[in-house]
Amino acid sequence: MTTSVSPTLPADPRRARAPQGDLTVLKRVYEEHGPWIRATLARLAGPGIDPDDLLHEVFLVALRRTDVFVDNPEPRAWLYGVAVRVAQAARRRARVRRFFGLESAEDIADALTPEHAVHASDAKRRVYAALNPLSEKKRTVFILFELEGLSGEEIAQIVGCPLKTVWTRLHHARREFQRNLQRGAGHAA
Repeated sequence: MTTSVSPTLPADPRRARAPQGDLTVLKRVYEEHGPWIRATLARLAGPGIDPDDLLHEVFLVALRRTDVFVDNPEPRAWLYGVAVRVAQAARRRARVRRFFGLESAEDIADALTPEHAVHASDAKRRVYAALNPLSEKKRTVFILFELEGLSGEEIAQIVGCPLKTVWTRLHHARREFQRNLQRGAGHAA
């Protein structure tokens, strides 16, 4: 009787050094990038969506994928990509809740907190009113370039598209944003 021994593949060395859920790696990444990611999430999601909740979602993904950080001393682009997708999903959920009238009393009360009162200023309302009609793709590129100051190359890596596509989206987003601002100013007069 022979026993068959199936060969096993060697373990991924990155996972050996940073097992899934390695909190020391995650803590370093959170301390280094957390505040910046939170600010980006607040701008991407807009008013009425808690950026702290979104930040937790981003780092829950990061907790499951700590192997990404071992060989990548600068995980900013990867984190931004996760943040963009988390913010887009939150905006979709908020649109669905508004469409079906599912906003809870808690959501309405949250809008009255001091942090959200800052978002309620006239200038910010006008900016968000001009941003909201943009497609998610244009809005994301616009915010990452104009507000976050990322380069076209970084944005291309984050959103997963060619650099020329980034510049095209940015061009159209700027035009639409400007047009939306002008329309908003016309309605306010």
